[in-house]
Amino acid sequence: MQKRVLVVGSGSTRLAASAPALERQGLAVDRMSSPQGALELARHVRFHLALLDYPPSGIAVRDLAQGLVDAGLPDHRTFVVLVASAETIEEARAHVGNAVDAVLSAEAPTEESARVLYQLLGAPPRVGVRVPVRLEVNLEDGPSRVLRQTEDLSATGMLVRAPRALPAGTELSFQLDLPDARTRIEGRAQVVRHVLDADGRTVRATGMRFVSFKGDDDARLRSFVESAIRSLT
Repeated sequence: MQKRVLVVGSGSTRLAASAPALERQGLAVDRMSSPQGALELARHVRFHLALLDYPPSGIAVRDLAQGLVDAGLPDHRTFVVLVASAETIEEARAHVGNAVDAVLSAEAPTEESARVLYQLLGAPPRVGVRVPVRLEVNLEDGPSRVLRQTEDLSATGMLVRAPRALPAGTELSFQLDLPDARTRIEGRAQVVRHVLDADGRTVRATGMRFVSFKGDDDARLRSFVESAIRSLT
């Protein structure tokens, strides 16, 4: 099932538009300008995550956060994140634990915000890194080999700049040229989704899930991703 995110307020909207956790995970995002409208929508739509401007307009934080949590089904948890300015972030943090799961700064770097959202959504941490990747896929008219570039990497998949929209489920071979690596990372991957341009029609990138690796290349890739994430903290 596709995960859904509820975004309430202008600060939360700006964060949602820039955070890789939302842009690259293919999440469905619903935006509401008012907390009251958000509560009404949550009674009809199951949300996995809610990003709320702090302080909300016309309603207490606890009432809004708890209302969103209560609106979900008994077996479904909506995670609530407050998005606060530098002037109000300490005040916002006092609400964590009262139906609020985390607080993000509206001015925080996108990678920092992404790590928090990944953890709440149960998605593997990704790092925005552009490295060359060689792809080979067997098509009806024979094998096709292309050189592309990644937009991000995780231990379980990658987002690749690939304007040609291969069908979801397509398997292909890949070779990654990681910085300072002694040899390429090799394996097989499967197309799982497409990221569209702003026009909503043109494919900008292709999301791929790793299926298998050559030798210990999975451990080498995991080590690279973890090291890159640590360097951002």
